[in-house]
Amino acid sequence: MLMNNKKELRDFYLGIRNCISDSEKIRFDRMIITSFINSHFFNNYDTFLVYISVNSEVGTSALIQYLLEHKKKVAVPFCCGKIMDFYFINSADELVEGKFGIPSVDINKAEKAESFDNTLCIVPAVSFDNNGNRLGYGGGYYDRFLSKNNIPTVGLCYQRCISNIIPAEDNDIAIDYILTEAQLWNHK
Repeated sequence: MLMNNKKELRDFYLGIRNCISDSEKIRFDRMIITSFINSHFFNNYDTFLVYISVNSEVGTSALIQYLLEHKKKVAVPFCCGKIMDFYFINSADELVEGKFGIPSVDINKAEKAESFDNTLCIVPAVSFDNNGNRLGYGGGYYDRFLSKNNIPTVGLCYQRCISNIIPAEDNDIAIDYILTEAQLWNHK
């Protein structure tokens, strides 16, 4: 029953997110990234684990560029089987087409992130609820990664995709902060 609820919620919020107009998405992305840069996140962390946005996700390309320009360390995810690791990049030009057409890093040329001191993980989702519960895409990659690595997290999401409640399972990892175009929630 729980998986049916999650699938229905995922379909519902993907539908909402996919209906955001291009002009709204550009404006919301700019607001979210500006809030991120002006928050304590930018000054308090040296290393950022950042997802590569695709489709209707909150865009991260401008954030990645800004972090790199300001000499922050940026690592992006690479999935192999059911395992997700992060690899450092020095430029978005280093990304290659990966699985499902999602830009990825060439792990033969990149350094794997293995130490997570002073690191923040920026987590994608279809939806979050007010308690920091995350509705991802169903693969469990971030939950598995975060269960093994105690790293502070922030989820980026559009305000209209915040849910009242997301059913959580024992292996689901709640997010510490959620940042939308309207506000920043702290769940710590």
